[in-house]
Amino acid sequence: LYGGPMSSLVVRRWTDDDLPFLWAMLYQSLHVREGDAPFPRSILAEPGIAHYLSDFGTRAGDDALVCVNDNGERVGAAWVRQLTVSDPGYGYVSDEIPEVAMAVDPGWRGRGIGRRLLEHLLDRHPRLSLSVDDENVRAASLYLSMGFVPVESAAGSTTMVFGHT
Repeated sequence: LYGGPMSSLVVRRWTDDDLPFLWAMLYQSLHVREGDAPFPRSILAEPGIAHYLSDFGTRAGDDALVCVNDNGERVGAAWVRQLTVSDPGYGYVSDEIPEVAMAVDPGWRGRGIGRRLLEHLLDRHPRLSLSVDDENVRAASLYLSMGFVPVESAAGSTTMVFGHT
């Protein structure tokens, strides 16, 4: 439980019941550029997207947190998955550094939920990577403020690492 505007929100570990919500958050995490149409939901079945959650919980290192409001509604999630050089994610850096993905329900953005989710994950995972669309200035700002460092930019997105030495 947190004070201030977050007082009615709880961050908790994920359960199998949260998997549909994690998939919904994966969809929300896909940045739609200004003027572009939203992605079709079928994009979640594409291997380069699906590997972030396919069979989640069965691989070593799979970890997720869910933020729930006082009505028990899920409002955001962040999750970690260890991807490999043979099946890299957009924010892949190395087999040793897991990738984090996250999203907050659009109606709940701007309330510090993403920061809180990341803070808790960073307590448990001292090294993480991610990819952020260069047009998603708000998200990039959050990551920079939390200590993520840009390591590569290509094709309109930046790969960032936390805890990289």
